[in-house]
Amino acid sequence: GCRVDNDFDLKLVGAYVASMFRTELLEGVGLMGNSSPGSNLKVPKSNKLTDFRLQLSSMPDTDEPRAFGLAPNADRSLQRVNSQRCIATLRTQSAALGEAGSTVALPPTDPRVWQKSLAPLWKVWDNLSRTQIAKVANIAVRAPKADDGPIETFILMDAMEAVKIVEKVTRVLSDLQKVAQGTGLSTPELQQQAVCLLSHEIPDSWSDSWPSAPVDPADFLQGLTKRYVALRGDWVKRVQEDSVLSRPASMRDFLRPNVFLNALRQKSSRALQVSIDNLHLLSCVGDAMIQDSSIKHVVQLEGLLLEGCSYEDRNGQLCDASRDSPLLSPLPVVSIAWMPRATHPHPGLGGQTGAGNVVPLPLYISIDREHMLSKLHFRTGDPQARIFNSAAVFLSDES
Repeated sequence: GCRVDNDFDLKLVGAYVASMFRTELLEGVGLMGNSSPGSNLKVPKSNKLTDFRLQLSSMPDTDEPRAFGLAPNADRSLQRVNSQRCIATLRTQSAALGEAGSTVALPPTDPRVWQKSLAPLWKVWDNLSRTQIAKVANIAVRAPKADDGPIETFILMDAMEAVKIVEKVTRVLSDLQKVAQGTGLSTPELQQQAVCLLSHEIPDSWSDSWPSAPVDPADFLQGLTKRYVALRGDWVKRVQEDSVLSRPASMRDFLRPNVFLNALRQKSSRALQVSIDNLHLLSCVGDAMIQDSSIKHVVQLEGLLLEGCSYEDRNGQLCDASRDSPLLSPLPVVSIAWMPRATHPHPGLGGQTGAGNVVPLPLYISIDREHMLSKLHFRTGDPQARIFNSAAVFLSDES
């Protein structure tokens, strides 16, 4: 069984099928010493069921990640996923049990439950509001104008959406606290939002304009604060100073990073006078694309994270990770640009020089791999190994 959500998942499944179902393996020859998945298997040269049972019984109960072509540290990634699932289960059970120590479980719509269970959220939001949000709250966010470019318009609209979400969250948490303290009036809408928060989920209305928002309320508040401060404190100033792309951009600052990529594509389309459909995304590590005069409107991305393999600065290539390598490793600055397919047919070259094949890796918003944005190209000595590694790039380590 496997999950196939995009072309990269499909490519991985195809690679496994091609590796496992080979003539050498099916004829019982085996490929011992080969590093590809299935090379440590040997099909018995027999038509007797007992021989196959003996072969299966001799197999180990657990396999090293390398047996499947995965990075040596992939088992730690599995531990992370299992830990998250365990924590989510415990939170759900805690919410279902109601107020601890009570002989009769109170319904989640009872304000007495709110007073106890939502107090940590109120404290977190109050602290974030005082120490971070208040610092940029006085920076004005103007409405987009007709002569603003696509990227400037996107930034202003994303900042305005962040302001709206912060105001909505502040209002809801304040109203819930007033009801719990007996100074406010409970409504069906407030009760429904309280039930969501008690279940360790955010209300749907909180994520209407933030599709990739974390589900857990505490993670949501932290992530929202980071984006609010970045958008209002840094990106709005860039618009005011007409220096939006003069410095490297961190796409984790945006509520809708996919719209940022589309805005950049639209800007390039207008400047190059080429149809949007005829543009594709070029990418490379470093600033080689900036030095190439034939490539226009280059944007440098910082803060990207790599999983499944490592990046060697010495030769500018992806390589196998070691057992002790971190699950997520920071990448150097990556340059991207939308250019016509006719004049720049190779999206992975983009000014890069040196030996090595070029392999595309998926770019996801977060480590849950739910929202894929695009693909970035990197040089590597073994493209097939990167497929088996399930190597990917992320904007953020949020889940």
